[in-house]
Amino acid sequence: MNAYLRLLIEATVLIGCTLFLLWIFLIKSGKSPRLNMRDASLSSEELEGHAKRIAIEHAVSIKKRSVKSPIVRMNENYRFILNVYRDLSEDLQKKAAVPPASEWLLDNFYIIEKQVKGMRRDIKKAAYNRLPILKSGPLKGQIRIFAVAVELVAHTDGQIDEKILTDYLKAYQSHAVLFDREIVALPMMITLALIENIRVLCEEIKNTQNQWHKADKIFTKWLENEDDDTKKTIKLFEDSLQSLDEANPSFVDHLFYRLRRSGRSYVEVLRTMDENLNKLGATTEEITQKEHGTQSVNTISMGNTITSIHFFASLDWSELFESVSMIEQILKQDPDGTYPLMDIATRSYYRTKVEELALGFGVSEIYLAKEVVQFAEAAYTGRDQTQLENPAVQKTWHVGYYLIGKGLRSLESKEKKINSFRPKADSMGIKNPGVLYLGSMGVITLLFYWWLSVTLILRRPHICYYFRFWLL
Repeated sequence: MNAYLRLLIEATVLIGCTLFLLWIFLIKSGKSPRLNMRDASLSSEELEGHAKRIAIEHAVSIKKRSVKSPIVRMNENYRFILNVYRDLSEDLQKKAAVPPASEWLLDNFYIIEKQVKGMRRDIKKAAYNRLPILKSGPLKGQIRIFAVAVELVAHTDGQIDEKILTDYLKAYQSHAVLFDREIVALPMMITLALIENIRVLCEEIKNTQNQWHKADKIFTKWLENEDDDTKKTIKLFEDSLQSLDEANPSFVDHLFYRLRRSGRSYVEVLRTMDENLNKLGATTEEITQKEHGTQSVNTISMGNTITSIHFFASLDWSELFESVSMIEQILKQDPDGTYPLMDIATRSYYRTKVEELALGFGVSEIYLAKEVVQFAEAAYTGRDQTQLENPAVQKTWHVGYYLIGKGLRSLESKEKKINSFRPKADSMGIKNPGVLYLGSMGVITLLFYWWLSVTLILRRPHICYYFRFWLL
């Protein structure tokens, strides 16, 4: 009897360890991939052409879930940025030098923190999971509108204004229409992409910091040992430079800077540096110029990105949204001209009804909006002159009559509704992936226990009494 109980305990431990390892594997495999945020800067015309090309390449799915929530990725980026910010602050307190790009971060970190807190509050998982994702390409598994934002930031070096964004979206939609719910999510996606770019720049700052710290340590040892043993000091520099697989510009430039500022003779050290750098195919002057160029580019990019965050944080998105929304452009063709005269809140409500009805009928939002306009146009062009003053007849000329009025029956009779259970089943899987995962694992575990118990009982009938509870 004890052997069988031991077998059950071992099986339980084995299953538990297996599930734990599977969970760890899923967590590790879901690590955020590195995005290319430093691509070639494009002119306005080139950017619009690029938008058209990626629109053609983007193949989307509205059913498959995203790999990871944007909040998870944003928090990873924010934690890294925060750590770099704290390290820079410590260096400043020690009166140590910091890279030029870090000044933008130190002065404007509060705006990054504010945006992160706002998105943690505003991004809703249910709404995010309804956004279409890419099925292929370098950004496979990412939300399409996030991929659009990433491409924009990467090819503008973070320098974006309202005109650039509007022209870019219109060019993209000339080949692939964005859903209104994607455009609504655009402000947050652009902010996420800008924070992603700051994360990449902070990695550059962190690497520069580390190299500067190494150079400072060697410089300090040089000051301590110079008077005692010159050969020992030269050997120290030789070992430091020979340990490098390639000439690190940040290290060499900062060390050379400290030597120049020391007020001491460093001819022997400089000769040693040149000799070792020549072996790596470089010179002190070339490396210094390269480093200054890199630092200048990083500073400009950081300034552009933070300026864009400031700009979009204060932008009136309602006007931009209506200028790029395809549904808005279609509904503005309202035959009696009422829709364009409505306030922003009412127009937004109409667009929301289009989205809801399109989902219910199982058709695209563009198709449904055009159908509504066609119904109104048919009523307007076929109006009877004797009923022009009849308010009930006038209502039929307006798109709203077919979205929220009695004319909705005309749509219902024309469009066949999809199975009412299907959206619920899909949303259940989307909204509760953890419940489905744990539930399926629980069912598999119970089936395994049942199979093991029955097997033991069939092989050893005399222990049936002890395992009768498994068969109840």
